[in-house]
Amino acid sequence: KARIMSALPYDSLSARPSPSRQALDWEREQLAVRRLSSRSLDLLTPPPLPRRPSAIPGAAITAWGFLGCLGVAANLPCVLRAYGFFQLAALVAGLAAGLSGLFYREEIAGGFRSGLQRAVAGYTEDEGRADALDSLQRALKCCGADGWRDWLNGTSVSLPDSCCVRRKGCKNRPLLADDGDGVTAAGIHPHGCFRKVFSLVNDNVFHIAATVLGLAFTQIGGIALACLLANKLAPRQHGRVVISPGGSTVGHFLLLLYELIKKYLNDGMK
Repeated sequence: KARIMSALPYDSLSARPSPSRQALDWEREQLAVRRLSSRSLDLLTPPPLPRRPSAIPGAAITAWGFLGCLGVAANLPCVLRAYGFFQLAALVAGLAAGLSGLFYREEIAGGFRSGLQRAVAGYTEDEGRADALDSLQRALKCCGADGWRDWLNGTSVSLPDSCCVRRKGCKNRPLLADDGDGVTAAGIHPHGCFRKVFSLVNDNVFHIAATVLGLAFTQIGGIALACLLANKLAPRQHGRVVISPGGSTVGHFLLLLYELIKKYLNDGMK
């Protein structure tokens, strides 16, 4: 090893020259661009299914409606009974949710208030929660959970624009003392969002109850019609489906799809 090291020229053993400042700045800029691109891709990419619970009810409703159409078009009593069972399950779940909200309304209100307080306290730490809070404050013309004083204990050094009566009327304005006159003069929404939300719910409780009852009666009608039609249909021999000449195009398509699925299942069992 000593001979090899002595045989090498001195220039090869010396340290390489350090890169220039422009090269280092260029490398930092490229690294920042790559990080920003990956972050933007993560924001634009839809989250997986467990993080999107709204996709589950949508898929269930789509499959539910398809099941009812298939049962009517193909004259399948068992499918219609399954459709009625799903209707009944949805009705029971809705009634259970409504009764839970009625009996545990104080706990729900307390959880909503604590969530608003956490959003105010961590306004500068969570961008998504801050955007949601800004949207709520602009829509309801409110400020903070219980009032503008909540921002005195937060991490923000000034009131956000969403607390201002004007779009940019109190940006970077220092937080005020505990007086109502200063709030009015500064153009800040005096009421908290918790009070605004529950006032909105109490003012529209009749419309909410009417909508819920309308949906419940619609589901009851769907259950009754599905059961009556299932009992009226005569069972088909050998499991074959008869296509009526006066059927619609959608009905023929559903029947064809049913025959294809049935043939595929029979071939798989063989």
